[in-house]
Amino acid sequence: MIDAKWHVLVQEKLTLARSLFRQLDQEVAVHSALERESLREGSVLMLEQARLLLLQHIARTCQHKDPVVRDLQELRALLGEDHAEVALLESLLEQRDNWWQTLDGWLAWLRRPRPGKTRPQPDNIIAVASNDGPDMGPEQRHRVADAMAAYLAEFSERHGEW
Repeated sequence: MIDAKWHVLVQEKLTLARSLFRQLDQEVAVHSALERESLREGSVLMLEQARLLLLQHIARTCQHKDPVVRDLQELRALLGEDHAEVALLESLLEQRDNWWQTLDGWLAWLRRPRPGKTRPQPDNIIAVASNDGPDMGPEQRHRVADAMAAYLAEFSERHGEW
C-alpha cells in the first residue's frame, strides 16, 4: 500500500523543481547570468532529490522500513531482479530520450568543470559550434518533470489507494 506522506513528499520536490523552471523561463533580462545558472542547477538538483525520494518511496511501498536506496542498482539489490518496479524502471532506461537518462545527463554535465573561454586569434578564426552541454531548454525541462510526475502517478495507481 502507498504511503501518502512519501507520495506527497515526491510531489512536493517535483513542484519545487517546476517552480524554479517557471522562474528560469522568464525573460533573460529579468535574471542575471548567475541567477539563471542558480535556477538551472537548483531545478536539476531538485529533480534528482525527487528521483531519490521516489526510489525510497518504492522501497517503502515494498515493505522495506527505512531503506537506503541511492540508485536503481541498490533498489534492484533490495527488491530483487525480478521485482515489477525494478523491471519497469529498467525498461524505461531502454527507451530513447527517457526522463531518467536525461536527468543523468544533466547531472553529469553539472558535475564537470566548464571549459575555459579562449579568445580566437585573427589567424585561426574558424566557425566553431560551441557546446553548451545537454539540452536544458524549457520544453526539455518540462518534459522531464512531467514524465517523472506521470511515473509517480502510475506507481500510485499500480499499488492501490492511499
